Amino acid sequence: MVPWPRKGSGIQTLDASTRWPLYLMSASEVFLVPLLINGDPDVPAGQAAVLMALALVHTVTCLLLLRAGLAYYLGGRRPATVLVVLAVVLAVAGVVVAGQDGGGVGVEISTGGAALIFCAALTGAVTPLLSTAQLGLAVALPTVAAAVVATV
Repeated sequence: MVPWPRKGSGIQTLDASTRWPLYLMSASEVFLVPLLINGDPDVPAGQAAVLMALALVHTVTCLLLLRAGLAYYLGGRRPATVLVVLAVVLAVAGVVVAGQDGGGVGVEISTGGAALIFCAALTGAVTPLLSTAQLGLAVALPTVAAAVVATV
Protein backbone atom coordinates (compact mmCIF):
# COMPACT_ATOMS: atom_id res chain seq x y z
CA MET A 1 0.00 0.00 0.00
CA VAL A 2 1.30 3.46 -0.89
CA PRO A 3 1.54 5.74 2.15
CA TRP A 4 -0.51 8.90 2.08
CA PRO A 5 1.70 11.99 1.57
CA ARG A 6 2.53 13.84 4.75
CA LYS A 7 1.14 17.26 5.43
CA GLY A 8 3.24 19.95 3.75
CA SER A 9 4.50 17.70 0.96
CA GLY A 10 1.72 18.57 -1.50
CA ILE A 11 3.97 20.57 -3.79
CA GLN A 12 6.58 17.81 -3.90
CA THR A 13 3.90 15.20 -4.59
CA LEU A 14 2.39 17.32 -7.35
CA ASP A 15 5.83 17.92 -8.83
CA ALA A 16 6.67 14.21 -8.85
CA SER A 17 3.27 13.21 -10.22
CA THR A 18 3.63 15.69 -13.07
CA ARG A 19 7.33 15.57 -13.87
CA TRP A 20 8.02 11.82 -13.94
CA PRO A 21 5.23 10.81 -16.35
CA LEU A 22 6.56 13.42 -18.78
CA TYR A 23 10.08 12.04 -18.44
CA LEU A 24 8.82 8.48 -18.89
CA MET A 25 6.84 9.44 -22.00
CA SER A 26 9.81 11.27 -23.49
CA ALA A 27 12.16 8.37 -22.77
CA SER A 28 9.80 5.60 -23.91
CA GLU A 29 10.74 5.50 -27.57
CA VAL A 30 14.02 3.61 -27.03
CA PHE A 31 11.87 0.83 -25.57
CA LEU A 32 8.95 1.06 -28.03
CA VAL A 33 10.83 1.36 -31.34
CA PRO A 34 12.46 -2.09 -30.95
CA LEU A 35 8.98 -3.56 -30.43
CA LEU A 36 7.84 -1.85 -33.62
CA ILE A 37 10.84 -3.20 -35.52
CA ASN A 38 10.48 -6.72 -34.11
CA GLY A 39 6.83 -6.72 -35.16
CA ASP A 40 8.02 -7.37 -38.71
CA PRO A 41 10.92 -9.82 -38.99
CA ASP A 42 11.55 -8.91 -42.65
CA VAL A 43 12.76 -5.39 -41.87
CA PRO A 44 16.30 -4.93 -43.26
CA ALA A 45 19.00 -4.58 -40.62
CA GLY A 46 20.17 -1.24 -42.05
CA GLN A 47 16.74 0.33 -41.81
CA ALA A 48 16.27 -1.02 -38.29
CA ALA A 49 19.69 0.33 -37.24
CA VAL A 50 18.97 3.80 -38.63
CA LEU A 51 15.57 3.88 -36.93
CA MET A 52 17.07 2.79 -33.60
CA ALA A 53 19.82 5.42 -33.88
CA LEU A 54 17.21 8.09 -34.62
CA ALA A 55 15.13 6.92 -31.66
CA LEU A 56 18.14 7.08 -29.34
CA VAL A 57 19.20 10.57 -30.45
CA HIS A 58 15.57 11.77 -30.38
CA THR A 59 15.13 10.40 -26.86
CA VAL A 60 18.19 12.26 -25.60
CA THR A 61 17.06 15.43 -27.37
CA CYS A 62 13.55 15.15 -25.92
CA LEU A 63 14.88 14.60 -22.40
CA LEU A 64 17.13 17.65 -22.71
CA LEU A 65 14.23 19.68 -24.11
CA LEU A 66 11.89 18.55 -21.34
CA ARG A 67 14.45 19.41 -18.67
CA ALA A 68 14.98 22.86 -20.21
CA GLY A 69 11.22 23.35 -20.59
CA LEU A 70 10.55 22.53 -16.96
CA ALA A 71 13.31 24.91 -15.89
CA TYR A 72 11.73 27.61 -18.07
CA TYR A 73 8.30 26.91 -16.58
CA LEU A 74 9.78 27.38 -13.12
CA GLY A 75 11.25 30.77 -14.04
CA GLY A 76 14.45 29.90 -15.89
CA ARG A 77 15.58 30.69 -19.41
CA ARG A 78 13.63 29.57 -22.46
CA PRO A 79 15.13 26.47 -24.16
CA ALA A 80 17.32 27.08 -27.17
CA THR A 81 15.37 27.16 -30.42
CA VAL A 82 17.86 24.76 -31.98
CA LEU A 83 16.86 22.12 -29.40
CA VAL A 84 13.18 22.43 -30.33
CA VAL A 85 13.95 22.33 -34.07
CA LEU A 86 16.25 19.33 -33.63
CA ALA A 87 13.56 17.42 -31.72
CA VAL A 88 10.99 18.11 -34.46
CA VAL A 89 13.38 17.24 -37.30
CA LEU A 90 14.38 13.97 -35.63
CA ALA A 91 10.72 13.03 -35.10
CA VAL A 92 9.94 13.65 -38.77
CA ALA A 93 13.06 11.72 -39.80
CA GLY A 94 12.01 8.76 -37.66
CA VAL A 95 8.60 8.62 -39.31
CA VAL A 96 10.13 8.96 -42.79
CA VAL A 97 12.67 6.19 -42.17
CA ALA A 98 9.95 3.90 -40.81
CA GLY A 99 7.84 4.52 -43.91
CA GLN A 100 10.60 3.73 -46.38
CA ASP A 101 10.31 0.67 -48.56
CA GLY A 102 12.76 -1.65 -46.82
CA GLY A 103 15.51 -1.75 -49.39
CA GLY A 104 13.32 -2.71 -52.31
CA VAL A 105 11.94 -5.87 -50.71
CA GLY A 106 8.46 -4.44 -50.20
CA VAL A 107 8.75 -4.14 -46.43
CA GLU A 108 7.99 -1.04 -44.43
CA ILE A 109 7.78 -0.57 -40.73
CA SER A 110 4.43 0.73 -39.48
CA THR A 111 4.50 4.43 -40.32
CA GLY A 112 1.53 5.08 -38.03
CA GLY A 113 3.20 3.28 -35.16
CA ALA A 114 6.42 5.24 -35.66
CA ALA A 115 4.48 8.51 -35.88
CA LEU A 116 2.69 7.68 -32.64
CA ILE A 117 5.92 6.84 -30.81
CA PHE A 118 8.00 9.79 -32.04
CA CYS A 119 5.16 12.33 -31.73
CA ALA A 120 4.21 11.18 -28.22
CA ALA A 121 7.80 11.62 -27.04
CA LEU A 122 7.96 15.05 -28.69
CA THR A 123 4.63 16.11 -27.19
CA GLY A 124 5.80 15.11 -23.73
CA ALA A 125 9.01 17.07 -24.20
CA VAL A 126 7.34 20.32 -25.29
CA THR A 127 4.45 20.17 -22.80
CA PRO A 128 5.96 22.72 -20.36
CA LEU A 129 6.37 25.19 -23.22
CA LEU A 130 2.76 25.11 -24.46
CA SER A 131 -0.46 26.65 -23.27
CA THR A 132 -3.47 24.38 -22.79
CA ALA A 133 -4.89 25.33 -26.20
CA GLN A 134 -1.54 24.78 -27.93
CA LEU A 135 -1.13 21.42 -26.21
CA GLY A 136 -4.63 20.43 -27.33
CA LEU A 137 -3.71 21.26 -30.92
CA ALA A 138 -0.38 19.46 -30.58
CA VAL A 139 -2.30 16.31 -29.66
CA ALA A 140 -5.32 16.71 -31.94
CA LEU A 141 -3.61 17.58 -35.24
CA PRO A 142 -1.25 14.57 -35.37
CA THR A 143 -4.14 12.33 -34.30
CA VAL A 144 -6.29 13.53 -37.17
CA ALA A 145 -3.36 13.28 -39.57
CA ALA A 146 -2.66 9.69 -38.45
CA ALA A 147 -6.33 8.79 -38.92
CA VAL A 148 -6.28 10.23 -42.45
CA VAL A 149 -3.07 8.37 -43.33
CA ALA A 150 -4.46 5.12 -41.91
CA THR A 151 -7.59 5.32 -44.07
CA VAL A 152 -5.71 6.04 -47.30
